[in-house]
Amino acid sequence: MRKHKSTDINRLIWVNAPVRGLNKIKTFIVSGGGIEFMRPWTERVYGVPPEQVVGSSIKTTFQMRDGRPELFCLPAVNGRPAPRRAR
Repeated sequence: MRKHKSTDINRLIWVNAPVRGLNKIKTFIVSGGGIEFMRPWTERVYGVPPEQVVGSSIKTTFQMRDGRPELFCLPAVNGRPAPRRAR
């Protein structure tokens, strides 16, 4: 992300700063990316707490294969059943 020319501050933070200062407005981040990736750093970088980050969440399963732990993505999104394939 490009920085503002005169302040050298990240533009999103600079524009968002007045909004965060108002008590009656809650700022959310809506991302097409996974919340597992976004939530750990959004509060530190943008001041938006994890519970105010909206995104997708893929179901996973843990398995041991050849003595190694592995995490596998399932064909479903958390909160919804996997779509059925036409037969």
